[in-house]
Amino acid sequence: MVLLESLDLSHNRLSRIIPIELVKLTFLSELNLSYNYLTGEIPQGGQFFTFEASSFSNNSDVCGLPLNEPCCDFDELTKPCLPSPPTTPKVNKTDEEENVDTSDIEENMWWRVAVGLSFAFAFNLVIGVLCLPTTLGSRTLGSELQVASDEWGKAISTMHGLRRLQMSNCMLSGLIPPSLANLTSLHHLQLDGNSFFSSIPARLHNLSNLVSLKLSSCELNGSIPSDLLTLPNLQEVDLSANLDLRGKLSSILPPHSARLNNIVLTTTRVGGAIPDSFANISSLTLLDLSDFFVQGQLPPTIANLTGLVMLDISNNMLRGSIPFFGAKHPLGTFPLAYIDLSYNQLEGNILSMLFGAFGKLRYVHLRQNLLTGAIPSPDMNLTSLTWLDLSYNKLNGTISSLANSKSLVLLDLSNNLLSGKIPASVNQLLFLETLDLRNNLLTDAIPNNISNLS
Repeated sequence: MVLLESLDLSHNRLSRIIPIELVKLTFLSELNLSYNYLTGEIPQGGQFFTFEASSFSNNSDVCGLPLNEPCCDFDELTKPCLPSPPTTPKVNKTDEEENVDTSDIEENMWWRVAVGLSFAFAFNLVIGVLCLPTTLGSRTLGSELQVASDEWGKAISTMHGLRRLQMSNCMLSGLIPPSLANLTSLHHLQLDGNSFFSSIPARLHNLSNLVSLKLSSCELNGSIPSDLLTLPNLQEVDLSANLDLRGKLSSILPPHSARLNNIVLTTTRVGGAIPDSFANISSLTLLDLSDFFVQGQLPPTIANLTGLVMLDISNNMLRGSIPFFGAKHPLGTFPLAYIDLSYNQLEGNILSMLFGAFGKLRYVHLRQNLLTGAIPSPDMNLTSLTWLDLSYNKLNGTISSLANSKSLVLLDLSNNLLSGKIPASVNQLLFLETLDLRNNLLTDAIPNNISNLS
């Protein structure tokens, strides 16, 4: 079932943890495990980054992203920690409870958080994940309470055993507290969706145990610290959607890394040429530099990234040709499944060289470049391909048989210089939803069997 695209097991009585093996289903686009009795942490990685919280709702003790329910490790059992209070009370409150004055709690909230959790850490009562509550009574942290960065920073910076800090979309503002660098045990730092209007503190380089860093959509500015991506245990970094965040790829990409696998810098002002040393990030599986300021050529050494699954450098200023991936990889062995180099100025007659090395390609978007040559021949191994957009190029020749591309959902070859007939094999594309061949030089009649498309 490695090609499985949809899995719905909702409304059953399934229990125990979600199998980590599901992460290997790299083509999975729809998943519904809701209304069961599942427990434990939701697996992370692969297609699981794309699923909504509704995919896992109404289970027993499921925790972790994309749910707003962080996980804690107690006695080697992973369970939700700091759960939200029930929407309706289970028992009636006594008169004494009804008369409790909560104003002091709200006024001294951050002091109590610091003292209470520091006490817990001191006595080994709190281990692992921490996520501060998003609500207290009827007050929302960071919005109505207008929490200043120095307050939550001071409250947290003394918790030296903290491993996960997740405060996404908490409406925090001000500076990112440099004191976060004191959390040397931190593995996961997720502050995305806030409004810091701040630069990234250079002291974050002290977080040598950091595995995941997510600061997307934080209205960050200034330059990315040159040593940020060199953290020895860093595996995932997402600084996307920060329009005033600057830097040069040659300065911020590490010269080598055996751990870093996800780099997402889309929609920032980072730019420059991709250095040849980029290929020394041997563990890289996902690179997203779209809507960027990338210039120059794709280095030929990119073909050395034998684990690369997703490559998106669309909407940039790339020139030159697409590197030949087949030199070091036998036919069909390169793992790339998603490639988007659209809206650049790439050129060359190299489509066969591009497609020949890939056996798992599912998504190819090369729209609006200067590519020439013929459409990939039918002997190419394109059986997994679902999306092919080569529109607005200078491709010529005929459209060869499509018999080996039966999984296609979209085929867009419009605005090229293609000639000849529409192949009769188009009727074998049973999953095709979009076919666009406009503005070419095609001749002969429309195949009668095209009506067989379902």
